Amino acid sequence: MLVNVVSMSVIVLLAEIFRRAVADAAAERESRIEERDLLLRELDHRVKNNLAGMVGLIQLQRRRATDPSAIRELDTAVNRIESLAAAHDFLRRDRGDIDAVDMQPYLGKLCDALSKALLVSDRVKILCEVEPIALQQDRAASVGLIVNEMVTNAIKHAYPDNRAGQISVWLGVAEGHITLRVSDDGCGMPEKLRSGSLGHRLIDNFARRASGDPSITSSSAGTVFQLVLR
Repeated sequence: MLVNVVSMSVIVLLAEIFRRAVADAAAERESRIEERDLLLRELDHRVKNNLAGMVGLIQLQRRRATDPSAIRELDTAVNRIESLAAAHDFLRRDRGDIDAVDMQPYLGKLCDALSKALLVSDRVKILCEVEPIALQQDRAASVGLIVNEMVTNAIKHAYPDNRAGQISVWLGVAEGHITLRVSDDGCGMPEKLRSGSLGHRLIDNFARRASGDPSITSSSAGTVFQLVLR
């Protein structure tokens, strides 16, 4: 009986020690989560302010510019930064899983925002079809910025003379790989945008950040951009 009592006491003591250790570990974890969330909120605030400051500086320069080509380039820069800000804002608010982003609502909202900001009539429409795919935040942001760049280029250049058409954004699995396609049925991509332009260099950079292989085909029947994620 004495042995049983001692054994039971030891078991209870060990159980209490284990319970306290678990409680301490849980409290430490909660403290670290709160600290991480605080740091993330501070980082979000700084990024948002910095992007807004950049837009303000470019808009100030735009008001002083007189060359039409310079004004167009400054407007393009503002659109790119605002797209970055929109992507960052969505990723900031969609932190149910800190490491992954649901691409369906992300690209859907991005396409809606591009449609409202850049399309002044219904003659050109944006169709967004995205399979239920989640990507890490860095890759998701890069994919979103590529979509922004390709859709913006298509709206600006693919439909001259009030042509009508459709821009399609598709993300899904093809031949075992997650694949992004942005296509239009416009007049084709101008030669200056196919290689060497800032837009082309940005797309190549975003593709590398997304760990993807990009390709573009363009003709008088339209342009197709494809990114195969490795």
